[in-house]
Amino acid sequence: MRKSTAGIIAGAGLLALALTGGTFALWSDDAEADGGIITAGNLQVTTGQPQWYDISAGTDKTIDLNSFRAVPGDTLRLDQDVDVVLVGDNLKAQAAVELPDAGGALAQHLDVTYEFLDAQGRSLGSAEAGQAIETEITPADAGTYTVEVTFQFDENTPDRVATEASAAIAGTTITLTQVR
Repeated sequence: MRKSTAGIIAGAGLLALALTGGTFALWSDDAEADGGIITAGNLQVTTGQPQWYDISAGTDKTIDLNSFRAVPGDTLRLDQDVDVVLVGDNLKAQAAVELPDAGGALAQHLDVTYEFLDAQGRSLGSAEAGQAIETEITPADAGTYTVEVTFQFDENTPDRVATEASAAIAGTTITLTQVR
């Protein structure tokens, strides 16, 4: 009898498992982890109003470029403020300044160079027109920079060459590019 009773009990157990889906539960639990918000930083460059100066020998004064008439030997300087915003815990950016060659009949008589200065007036590099200056900036370095562009009218321009000529000065590009 024992075998038949054991068989009946085993069969009833299998039938019960089949009717309940074939599983039985052990304890389980779950919990939801607190989420969060991931916030992106920022990389931005903007320019202010340009300021022009006559820095010829013995002179250092603000000028209105629209009414100033340069002569051989004059040196003019454009100061362009550049505001740099960098927000990001691991952000590093490469700043590059590129000044295209001046166009117009007077351009061939101008020596054009420029310098990239930090907020304390320290040079981060200088170059001739058409060449890029590259320097790395981090969020700790964000703030106002200055690009100083110098235009020197060749004092050896002979006779009346380039009288009433002009040079188009436009298109200076200040670029920030993330490098990390």
